[in-house]
Amino acid sequence: MKPALLETACALYSQETKTNPFNTWLIVENEDVRHRAFELIKTPVLQTRITTIKTLAHTILKEQNAGIRIIPPEEQYLLFSALAKKIFDKKSAETKTITENLIDLYITLTLNCAECPADTDKGQKAAELFSAYRAWCRENNAVDAISALAYAVPLAEQMQADTVICFCLKSTTKQAEKLLSAFTKNPISFQNEPEPTAETIVLSYKTVREELEQTCEKICRMQENGIPPEDILLLTPALQTTLPLLEEVAAGFRVNKTTPLTFKTPERKSIANIPAVRAVLALVSAGINAEETDLQIILDCPHFRIKRRGITAGKLRKAVRITGSTDWRNLQTDDDETLKTVLAEILDTAETRQKNAETLRERITALRQDLQDLGWTESPMTPAGHAARTAFFSLLDRLAAAKAAEKKCPNYEFLQILTRGCRKNAGIPYPENETAFKIAKIRSAAGTKTPHVFIIGLTAKSIPNISATLPLLTVQETKTLLPDRYRKSAEETAYYFSSAAAAAEKTCTLSYAKTDTGKTNSPSPYLTRISEAEDAEIQELQHSIPGSQKTAGYAIAKCQNLPEAFGIQSAERTAERIRTAEPVPAFSEERFSALYRETKTVSPTFLETYAECPFAWYLKHHLRLEQTDAASSEALRLGNVMHNVLETYFTRHDRITPETKDAAYRELAELISAEMERAGIKTPSWKAKTLQYLDGTKSTLAGFIEQELAFAEQGYTTDASWVEQEVEADLDGISIKGRADRVLRKEDGTFFVLDYKTGNVKENAETALQLPLYSEAVRQMIGGTPAVGQYFQIAPNSVGISTPFENGAEEMIAYAKQRAKEICEAIQSGYCKPNADCKNRYCPFKRVCRKTEGGEDD
Repeated sequence: MKPALLETACALYSQETKTNPFNTWLIVENEDVRHRAFELIKTPVLQTRITTIKTLAHTILKEQNAGIRIIPPEEQYLLFSALAKKIFDKKSAETKTITENLIDLYITLTLNCAECPADTDKGQKAAELFSAYRAWCRENNAVDAISALAYAVPLAEQMQADTVICFCLKSTTKQAEKLLSAFTKNPISFQNEPEPTAETIVLSYKTVREELEQTCEKICRMQENGIPPEDILLLTPALQTTLPLLEEVAAGFRVNKTTPLTFKTPERKSIANIPAVRAVLALVSAGINAEETDLQIILDCPHFRIKRRGITAGKLRKAVRITGSTDWRNLQTDDDETLKTVLAEILDTAETRQKNAETLRERITALRQDLQDLGWTESPMTPAGHAARTAFFSLLDRLAAAKAAEKKCPNYEFLQILTRGCRKNAGIPYPENETAFKIAKIRSAAGTKTPHVFIIGLTAKSIPNISATLPLLTVQETKTLLPDRYRKSAEETAYYFSSAAAAAEKTCTLSYAKTDTGKTNSPSPYLTRISEAEDAEIQELQHSIPGSQKTAGYAIAKCQNLPEAFGIQSAERTAERIRTAEPVPAFSEERFSALYRETKTVSPTFLETYAECPFAWYLKHHLRLEQTDAASSEALRLGNVMHNVLETYFTRHDRITPETKDAAYRELAELISAEMERAGIKTPSWKAKTLQYLDGTKSTLAGFIEQELAFAEQGYTTDASWVEQEVEADLDGISIKGRADRVLRKEDGTFFVLDYKTGNVKENAETALQLPLYSEAVRQMIGGTPAVGQYFQIAPNSVGISTPFENGAEEMIAYAKQRAKEICEAIQSGYCKPNADCKNRYCPFKRVCRKTEGGEDD
């Protein structure tokens, strides 16, 4: 087979270095290709001689003793931020994007040897800022990573390298071309001519997650069939957005049942979302304007030596909802003194030293001392946490060493600088093991060969991805400044895409997802030029934890032998253990009677589960099996969001009236957004669910407020003490205990219990015991006349009031009391057979249901 172009270039480089190692250079286009070159060249070589054009400039400046300091990205950001405050108006300069946009525009102009258009006020100010920045660099004998290319040109002419091998330099800028021509007059160029030869298939998936899951499943199967990980390459046009979701998905897959599936990439994982670092950022934020989320993160952090005294994030959340206050030093709750003491300790630590700091360097010193006092600096951490801590301290070192660190820095700006640095400039490697396959950008595959290539994310939105304008410029200014921009970008994209497909030696799988976070995608035009995408055949996820659980569940439900799924023993081995072990009765009336005879306090949901299906009750409340629904965790989070929002709102307001409905809509919308941020974790899947959920709440809130107006018109109000209130009732020797979502009351003493449902509501009065039992509990506690309880369904694009009860409240309560007594007696008798008539499509145990198997006494 013909060797890959990169192999040929590396072989020539190795040959030349045998006689001239110091003056032989291999110049590649990006860091991905550079890493692959080092993998191909087995013999020791000078690290600096295999390089990109940007790092070539740095090497020239260093080796020629130019005496020029290359400033790190953090210092460049500080300089641009300081200049923006002087030149732009204060309001614009303090926005989060202005400095980033200025840096991006400066880089583009510098690489293309162009000047900033000054036809507009914004353009004039940008040009003034760039001029001031360059003047500062000259005065301080410093350059940034991009300007280094221009400074290196005259020094490169003096070096004149003997042998320069240029490998597939397709998208060089004008400034890069100047440096290269100064460095060598006769480069040896390797230009790639893509010729796809592998078997190619084009697939479409329903969602991005499905695309990644199916790809991971295929990679697991390939490795188990003897294909080594290094023979598998995953490419994507959007690597930065793909990596976090891939890490989340791949974590659930196993190769050969035990080894986690991992990947390797030159990209580094941002430390901003590593829990240990998030806690530090929360501490800095708490010293400015403490938010509930910040304090929760601090309380949950095991690396802070805080005298919590039993105070958890959950207790803090409850106190805020009950009081509606965020005056952290004066919260009035049952645990007020303890809670206030703990919060005061946190706030004192976060505020004291920062109040006395003025410059960035002083703030960094103060933060280091705070972290030392809190024990964070020396606290034992996981390998990822330890690496993140090291990277964070390295970031602080770079910031403190910058000359701009001597300037005054407000505390809010200090937080912005730290957060940006953790996201963009401080990273740790992704964990990998012997299963690690490669993942890289599409443009890194030119001139390389890998037996099996997957190219994912090929949507029209991601490839080609050419912005109409440069940052801060208009379309016309962009077109005038770079007239060939669109043509060159289109040509380069087509070249890199073809090169990526041609990199496959045996198989090439191209794919895209039809939807992403609820939005419809269309396939990339480069994809459709090859073939129309066909719907992918969805494989069973035999190598993922959720997939294996589903497979095993189906087999158990049908009384079949279990497949050889990891973590689950086969039916034969399980049967052998039972056969050879001492016989122990697994189930008997005597055993149940002994367990539940003394049970005096139960919850309505405990009774409702049994009323619907005794076997489901047996699995959930007796065996305490984990629910097998893979989405149950996120569904629970989403369900809690609206409950928490309404709890917060109705502890502040007793009703919604026509005069307050607009304000109520705004407040509820803000509470939902804040609760979604607080309830979830920063993962791509949760972000997708957040977008979908928030998109559907607009119509939901409108319908909710209309119903609340109807309640108010009927004379019902809500006392804050009857929101998420614990209730208890005595039913002839049986104690019913639970928590009512909300109780609405009239002045005449009439009341009814309202139960929020973010999913399906109960339609069968025979099994809906919660509302009538809670109604009886409220009557026993405060008196009054109960009305029929109501379910309030509140879900995205769905809202409404319903009740399964046709008779009055008294009949409803009397039936529920009798049914509760019957259920307790049935439990004591040990009756736990499946309910053959149960129609619950959402039962969490449907995969292990036995109602269709065996006979009457099975």
